[in-house]
Amino acid sequence: HAILRHLSLRTPKIRVRVVGTNGKGSTAWFLAAALRATGLKVGLYTSPHILRFHERIRIQGREVPDRLLRLAAARVRPYAERYRASWFEAATAIALVCFSKARVDVEILEAGVGGRLDATTAVPADMCLITPIALDHQDWLGESLSAIAREKAYAMRGCAVCLSAPQEPSVRRVLRAFAHGLAFARRWRGPLAARGAFQRINAGLAWAAVERLRALGRIPDRPAAAHRAIARTRVPGRCMRIFYKGAELWLDPAHNAHAARALAKALASAAPLDAAFVYTRADRDPAPIAEVLRRIARRVETSRNPEHAPPRVQAYLGRNPGAKILVCGSFRTVAAMLAAVEDDEGVARR
Repeated sequence: HAILRHLSLRTPKIRVRVVGTNGKGSTAWFLAAALRATGLKVGLYTSPHILRFHERIRIQGREVPDRLLRLAAARVRPYAERYRASWFEAATAIALVCFSKARVDVEILEAGVGGRLDATTAVPADMCLITPIALDHQDWLGESLSAIAREKAYAMRGCAVCLSAPQEPSVRRVLRAFAHGLAFARRWRGPLAARGAFQRINAGLAWAAVERLRALGRIPDRPAAAHRAIARTRVPGRCMRIFYKGAELWLDPAHNAHAARALAKALASAAPLDAAFVYTRADRDPAPIAEVLRRIARRVETSRNPEHAPPRVQAYLGRNPGAKILVCGSFRTVAAMLAAVEDDEGVARR
């Protein structure tokens, strides 16, 4: 709040918060695509990035230009240093400056962790979308689903419209206590380019947001265009298939058991996989993820260092050419693998 007081930000026509445990980025991507298709100028802020910071801030579907990013960073830096802002707080302020200067109609802000103290809730919003809530970041958010739900529910404060994906009963009770007018979205029906049944939950939430905004007269009345945009959207780094040196690699940032179960279901048709490499960050336990993935993979290897994934995977492929494997555990893991194979010949994505 202290930083934002100095920035004289322009208020967009619509600002949307997206919070939850899994599916925040995908939901934000679906909604951004849909609203762009209606003719609105949309700013999208997501995290983390995969290969470079620019991915976090998109205007009309494109990464923020260097010049605008540098200008915004220069504007924010003195205040970030004065108030000793965290890295994410500074990044969020930079995104808001970029959107303000680009004069977007809509800002879609994906929360980092939690909701009550998240930097994305420092600016008022019109709508809050809550994706599936699961056990994650317990050290910060609490040991139970109810405790985590309470932290995330705070993001609904001040929002005229609050929508949620389907939730566990204990989570539903907490969310409804915070917002009596909360509505729950249905799964997406019809074709969807994004892989995995879990993406139907995220797409359904985004579509519910479009329908509510349309009913309120807040967006142009172009439902067919919005629907097509969601159906065609693919989200970078999620359930991504790469053909690399004769092998079939699946990449996904799944970093908790809830996400792993959704991923296992999405890859059921590709099972059994020859191997799954679960490389999480140092502060996470890969064991619950590995336990889930043993249902679809003959071998599961774990580590708490994403940077170790590329050499281990490449060594495995050297011994097992043509293998079918999954690499997951964090966005850093996906980034490390993509960086390792990006310039190699024979790489194809589908």
